[in-house]
Amino acid sequence: MFDSPETLQELFGAKIEKKDNEGAGNYLVPDNRNIFKSFPGQTMLFWKFNLGLYDLSGTDQRLLPILSKGRPGPPEIIGGHDPTGYYALGIKNHEKSKTAIFPISLGRLYYMHGYQEHKNLLLDVIDYMLPDAKTTVETNAPARVEVILKEFAKNNVSNKGKLESDGMILHLVNLTGFSGNTYFEPLPV
Repeated sequence: MFDSPETLQELFGAKIEKKDNEGAGNYLVPDNRNIFKSFPGQTMLFWKFNLGLYDLSGTDQRLLPILSKGRPGPPEIIGGHDPTGYYALGIKNHEKSKTAIFPISLGRLYYMHGYQEHKNLLLDVIDYMLPDAKTTVETNAPARVEVILKEFAKNNVSNKGKLESDGMILHLVNLTGFSGNTYFEPLPV
């Protein structure tokens, strides 16, 4: 929404200060344990790729403080990762809803490296904002099986521009053989 700053402010309470900011070397802090329940004992998450710097002062909650790039080496030993004053997540309350903005390339990082911590950032926020979502589908499949339930419309000429759903589709994606960009034989599921 960089081309509509007034909409970005109205919907998300955010203002772009630097949308294309190389985030390699920065860290995020999963600070609010009421929201980030997947990170007991973890104080920092590494970052790569774009890490937009947004003024989130118009939000109701600013989360995931962004730490500055420190000296190369293990961050917990080397140090130098100080708060920048920016945050990687903002939540804005509206009369009948909430909105969340992650000005970061979360999907790209998860796709490229497959670390569950990056996936869990999003899942923890969804759980916080929509707690009943996790009860929509329950499974005893291994944790490396992604479960996606989605409305769909058949992909044919007569459905072009159609807004109505043709039903639900359940995807079970077996990622047991996937590690970053390396693939092995998946476990039978």
